[in-house]
Amino acid sequence: MINMKLFKSKKASSILMMVFELMAVVLIVSMLMLVSKKLNDSESVHKNLIAEDLNMMINYMASVSGDIILKYPLQNSSKNISAYEIVLTSSNVDGTGTNDAELKVSIGGEVSLLDSKRTLFLPTGYTAIGIAEQKERICLTKQGKSITLEGC
Repeated sequence: MINMKLFKSKKASSILMMVFELMAVVLIVSMLMLVSKKLNDSESVHKNLIAEDLNMMINYMASVSGDIILKYPLQNSSKNISAYEIVLTSSNVDGTGTNDAELKVSIGGEVSLLDSKRTLFLPTGYTAIGIAEQKERICLTKQGKSITLEGC
């Protein structure tokens, strides 16, 4: 039988409390590690990163004079974009003279709430259009005021 007097002393109760606190800390840290690993492997994170990269590349292309071709991802990159469908569409010019374009990254063309969409604000007169379905690399080409997205 357990001697209950042992648990009534201040030293024993403080040690017991410390053990429970350590167990709680270990449990919380392990749960945070599991959640962060799951979020890192999430498809939505990868789609958002791809959309942000392409958004910045298109903005850069619009700001550079002359014709340019950019390839994504870089040759030595570990990114794999072959599972995704990337669509770039221009919308009509509105009354303010600004052009809008939409960039959408999805898996295999399936419509999902987790699709990553970005609205691009292009300079006046620019158009952006293209589609790349399950390609390992894509090319963004700027000729004049036209930006096209295609597999390469």
